[in-house]
Amino acid sequence: MRPFVILCLLMLAASSIMVGAQQTLPPEYNPLVYERLDVVVRALPNGSALVEFTAALRNEGKVMVVPGYGLIPLTVSQRETFLGLPLPSEKTSNGSISILEAENLDTRRKMEALIITKNGTRAIRYSLWQPLKPGDVERIRLIFRIDGAIAKGVLFDEMDFSLGPLSNTVKEGTLRVIPPPNQRITFSDPPLEGESWDISGTRSRGSFKISVEFSRIPLPRMPFHGYFVIWGGIILLILALILVRLRR
Repeated sequence: MRPFVILCLLMLAASSIMVGAQQTLPPEYNPLVYERLDVVVRALPNGSALVEFTAALRNEGKVMVVPGYGLIPLTVSQRETFLGLPLPSEKTSNGSISILEAENLDTRRKMEALIITKNGTRAIRYSLWQPLKPGDVERIRLIFRIDGAIAKGVLFDEMDFSLGPLSNTVKEGTLRVIPPPNQRITFSDPPLEGESWDISGTRSRGSFKISVEFSRIPLPRMPFHGYFVIWGGIILLILALILVRLRR
């Protein structure tokens, strides 16, 4: 009987310690953070987007952690068009996602990555089973292509791209968009300062969304969409024709 009693006492003590730990830690506590995250989006001439996701995952906790699964939810929207001209409304694109590369940069081994649907949003789920001791960092890279990511217009092309909610908090990070060859960025929301957006401080379960407009016209970056210029020009032309007809 004594061994049985001792075993019960040990199990009771262990359960008490686990309950105490659960009460001490916040319910959404996650010791894993993106110490560094760099996202590069290359807009391709065929309307696709090539995305490179490079991250340094660090364990900020006090115990060893196995990262397991990480999620990269993706949403691409396109502006509605009428007679080839963009309208203010937008719709979610149904372009397919293809994973081209998933690699652990430290071990030089391929990672498991697949496309899933979570809460109605498509996401890339990657797996990392390398145990991380407190303070350890593991670097990963994923490259994937999103077809139909860019809405083609008469003079302007546009891409609305959303990444998140992410699995981990971003300590330091950047997001850069490279326009198609022979095109330049004429508008962006949020406004682009320099070559990339600063996404440092994005919290776990946080996300970021950008809207970028490209054009072959050598225009500077404007504080408004280029299609405003098109619609404004059309309206002014119509008004001018009406005035000329009234004068006659």
